[in-house]
Amino acid sequence: MQKKVSRRMLFIYICLLLAVLGMEAGGLQYHLLLIGREMGINATRMGNLVSVQYLAFILIPLLFGGMGDRYGKKKILIGFGLCFSCGCLILVVSGGFVPALLGVFLIGAGYSICESTGTSLLADVFGDHASRYINWSQSCFSVGALVSPLLGQWMCDGLGLNWRAFFLLLFAMYVVLAIFAASLAFPIALHKNETVQIKGQKETGQTSFAEKSQSRGILYLVILLTGGIMIYAGMENGIAYFMGTQVSEVLLTEKYNSLILSVFWIAMIPSRYIVGVIRNKEKLLLKLSYFGGAVCLALLFAARSLPLLILVYGAMGFFFAPIWPLIMSEAGHLDQQNSGRISGIMVAGCGIGGAVAPTVFGLLADHVGLHASVGFVLAITVIGFVMALSYDRQQKKRTITG
Repeated sequence: MQKKVSRRMLFIYICLLLAVLGMEAGGLQYHLLLIGREMGINATRMGNLVSVQYLAFILIPLLFGGMGDRYGKKKILIGFGLCFSCGCLILVVSGGFVPALLGVFLIGAGYSICESTGTSLLADVFGDHASRYINWSQSCFSVGALVSPLLGQWMCDGLGLNWRAFFLLLFAMYVVLAIFAASLAFPIALHKNETVQIKGQKETGQTSFAEKSQSRGILYLVILLTGGIMIYAGMENGIAYFMGTQVSEVLLTEKYNSLILSVFWIAMIPSRYIVGVIRNKEKLLLKLSYFGGAVCLALLFAARSLPLLILVYGAMGFFFAPIWPLIMSEAGHLDQQNSGRISGIMVAGCGIGGAVAPTVFGLLADHVGLHASVGFVLAITVIGFVMALSYDRQQKKRTITG
């Protein structure tokens, strides 16, 4: 007999899943220098370790993002969760650059599919209320990203362990999560030849001109959302990776870098919770998030003291935080039969933005100055706001014609 789907248990599972992904995201940033020192690799090769993870973020969701829609999200989450675990294990036992590169790629592959599939699962299970639960699950990701550097430092300094112990812990945690997922009932996958009867919808298998037009409308919406999430990744990574450089240049000291970075990440947690509580205002909140982020970036040019920097970066984290879950929630609602594939496209777009923006930011900082780099992030944020406006207008057109 088919077990009853427990939405609460699935939500707990996704929250734990994303918390561990957040730990990996923050943990790799913290341990990268330690990995490089132990393996005797230079800064370029350390950069390659980061790049290969972003390569996995881009390629794997595009190639396998739709598998959850065809074979069921449970199998995909367990399978790619174990892929993540294998990557952690290979990294733990690696003694050189090439095995470490393979390990990080597998971690990125499992990470990207688990994040996109887990988010699309919440959209499937919670329907119109999905935005709330996606925002709350992303709060767990933020907590994991915030805690992992502290945990890694404690394991190294307090317990006398090295970076390998941290990734061994991630390996064990994901194995436990795979066992947990295996015990849960998931919604049954909707296949291409199956239809879900909606009140007022024709039962005929023929596709009308209006339905074809709607498909083209969905494609345009997917393009807008993909562009929006690429811009978000560029905003966040462009600022976060060079925040220390910018703060040091303004304050002429590095001792407040970690404080301001922590404020940036901490502000994301209540923001995602608050946005999750607000119902039926997703498109308005998305526009406000881009607009507020642009205002904060503009204010950054005038922030020349520690209190102002804390205030501006804290507000920036608060406005940046809801963009990713809001876009993923909207994407999950566009086409339920292809929610996994669409979410995979979103994660791939996020990987592209996350890979390209820091490079552009760094080039501008080296050749023009940090003001030009901040101006670049401000410009793409404004573009994101325009795309959010366009998405809202297009959705209203679909509502009227539908």
